[in-house]
Amino acid sequence: MEIKELQSILFGILSDVDDCFKRNDIRYFLDSGTALGAVREKDFIEWDDDIDICVFDEDLEKIQSAVESDGGHLHFWKPEMMTSDFCNFTVRIYDDRYTWYGGDKPLTGDFEPFNYINIDLFCLTEAPENVLERKLLKYNFLAYTAQCIAHRKPKEDGLIPFAKKTLFMRIISTVFGKPFKLETILRNRRRYVEKYRGKPGTYYTKHNYTPGNVQSEFRREWYASSVLIPFHGRQFPVCKGYDEELTYQYGDYMTPSGSGDRIVHLRENNNGED
Repeated sequence: MEIKELQSILFGILSDVDDCFKRNDIRYFLDSGTALGAVREKDFIEWDDDIDICVFDEDLEKIQSAVESDGGHLHFWKPEMMTSDFCNFTVRIYDDRYTWYGGDKPLTGDFEPFNYINIDLFCLTEAPENVLERKLLKYNFLAYTAQCIAHRKPKEDGLIPFAKKTLFMRIISTVFGKPFKLETILRNRRRYVEKYRGKPGTYYTKHNYTPGNVQSEFRREWYASSVLIPFHGRQFPVCKGYDEELTYQYGDYMTPSGSGDRIVHLRENNNGED
């Protein structure tokens, strides 16, 4: 699929999600590379092949209800719906009209939701005030990911579970993964996500980023409200502290990085690994 065609599909899905969220008074912000493109380019970054938005973890049930009650082409998926076709902890809204690679090269095996083009939802939840506890967040989320990876079906399409690439992850996956039911692991992870819910503090974490990149010092004040900026010819919300957030994540974000720093997801763009 050509990148421009994919971006057009992704923009259509984002626009439908924006309409749905507005009707249901749901808070969200453009996130990660999508926010970066919106602020810097007022559009997609040239090579970007996904859409990222940020929501509050406490709103997930409301989001699921809103998407499902619309009865249209959009569908909601969250980790608690996980099966042995586990991919990662990213929450997704996918469109059943569009499949990756024309449907003949599924993205992650035979788990249907992952075969449809989707947008990714990254979830804000309260982080502890104690600096040591914040540093431990990353390793706790890595451990839960490794436990779940242990239940994943073997794949033959080159999608090597990243969680088995380090000794820490291999040990957790082998010793503390298989002996426990997937449902138990997911329930324990959910409890950990909600551990600091409603407690006063300075920071959020986005708990379902790629575990190795979980960051726990997103200041809560950045997300107190949103501002609208143009993206691909339409206005979308970014968090009011977008400058601080993007600087925290990317440094000098207004200076485009070199081609070697490009993050792409489509198989034909990244040497066979999604």
